[in-house]
Amino acid sequence: MSKPDQPKAANALGDLDDLRERMQSLKQRQSDYPQHLGLLSRTAVLVEKRMTERCTAALKPHGISYVMYQCLVLAYAACERPLTPTELARATGERSTNVTHICDELLRRELITRRPDETDRRRVVIELTAAGEQLLHRAQKPIWATWQQRYAGLDKASLGLLEASLETQLRNLDGGQVPRTPQ
Repeated sequence: MSKPDQPKAANALGDLDDLRERMQSLKQRQSDYPQHLGLLSRTAVLVEKRMTERCTAALKPHGISYVMYQCLVLAYAACERPLTPTELARATGERSTNVTHICDELLRRELITRRPDETDRRRVVIELTAAGEQLLHRAQKPIWATWQQRYAGLDKASLGLLEASLETQLRNLDGGQVPRTPQ
């Protein structure tokens, strides 16, 4: 443990060390606290926060945020099947109102278009413009490098287990199941 007058290093490992100490204190105060699960959950939040920070920094020269990048990628991938704002919100995990603001900005910058769906005029679809596609292609490499940095040291089997674990977690949370968990 560090002394109170010596702050921890401002990095992920320092954050984890501090978190472990706090979780241990909580376990001592509340013996039934599922410390390992709490630490796993908080670590996942820290990883995603760092990932978003790194990707946003990598995208800064391109003038877009990580969520804007995700929207552009999804619009690019939707060439065969039109993408609606609702689908975009689900795929990015963003609130509908935030997706609306993001799409407004992307539309203002002429990176996407919005138009009525040809099969159902009540629906609006989003499409990538040529300028949006060009920006996306320029922005890809720094994002891919960040992803590679994130997963460095994990072999194909570990990545497969991680993917399966995350999918199971999503199913558990979406299904409302409360599986028996190890302590």
